[in-house]
Amino acid sequence: PEPPAAPIVAGFHVGWDDNSLAAVRTHAASLDWVISEAVFVDSTAPTLRSRVSPPLLRALAAVPAARRPRLLLMVSNYAHGRGAFAAGPAERLLADPAARRAAVDSLAAAVRTTGAAGVVFDFDNRPGLYVNHY
Repeated sequence: PEPPAAPIVAGFHVGWDDNSLAAVRTHAASLDWVISEAVFVDSTAPTLRSRVSPPLLRALAAVPAARRPRLLLMVSNYAHGRGAFAAGPAERLLADPAARRAAVDSLAAAVRTTGAAGVVFDFDNRPGLYVNHY
């Protein structure tokens, strides 16, 4: 068997908690990934809204390149106006081929603009999406 891979050390960044940015600044050089809750499914239309934090981008840029963690943009179905995760808007976005294509294009542009390494999806409250394996 192959030896186990080195573990990945990841930290999360959220724009609604100032301590989140402070933690990234303090620990960035010790992280492999920073996953930033930065893109949201719009609750009124099947589109995405980006809220990439300029202070986060500056904090990561301040880390020497050899130790800089990779940035991953997290796409969430959290509806700020409702204060909860909303399954309906994510379902509509995923069901509409044109909206999906536009979302992919939007994410690709956000990745290019921010220098992110990729995207993580965190869609909560979607019945049938999650399968638990033990």
